[in-house]
Amino acid sequence: QEAVVQAHEEAKRVVDRQRVCQAKIEACMESMTGLVQDTLGSSNTSGPLAEQALAQLRTCLEASLKQANSTVKELHTSIGKLGKLSEKLVDDSKDINKVMRAGTLDARALSMVMASHLFRAGRFEAGRLLLQESGLQKEAEGLAAPYHSMHEITVEIRKRNLQPALQWAHARLSMLSLLGSVNVPIPLPTTASYRAVHPTTK
Repeated sequence: QEAVVQAHEEAKRVVDRQRVCQAKIEACMESMTGLVQDTLGSSNTSGPLAEQALAQLRTCLEASLKQANSTVKELHTSIGKLGKLSEKLVDDSKDINKVMRAGTLDARALSMVMASHLFRAGRFEAGRLLLQESGLQKEAEGLAAPYHSMHEITVEIRKRNLQPALQWAHARLSMLSLLGSVNVPIPLPTTASYRAVHPTTK
């Protein structure tokens, strides 16, 4: 709690010093611009008077720059102090790098998971290519087969054809019953009943 209060107070000081620094820099720039203009307007183009005016201008500009640098340095010091106070507020025990476990990824398992995702999304060519490059081409057909059926049924459903979905469910009726997914028998659709639903089908 004390560290939070200190950081908050230092942050307020940084904001205040930033405002002061900006005001002083702007005043310094205006002063330097005025000095240059006055020197150009009052000095000759050559001779001792011109050299004297330029020497005075140089002295004034160096003093203005020194003041500006001092103001900026104070601001940077305050910012550095705020940074150190902020670091104290960080709990090192919760650093993500300290809770990560060392280990290596199973390249085969990772490739299988990525290929399954591609097959699920209908990207069968990309999935097969991934498995081929991973040296797992023999796994491609077995891994893609369930998703082929799923996508074929989905395409037919979009065409308002439920027959493939009902056939799939009827073929797996016992398994679906054990899972509690089916409470009533699913009749296998016949050609006559299918045509009754789709009278335009030949």
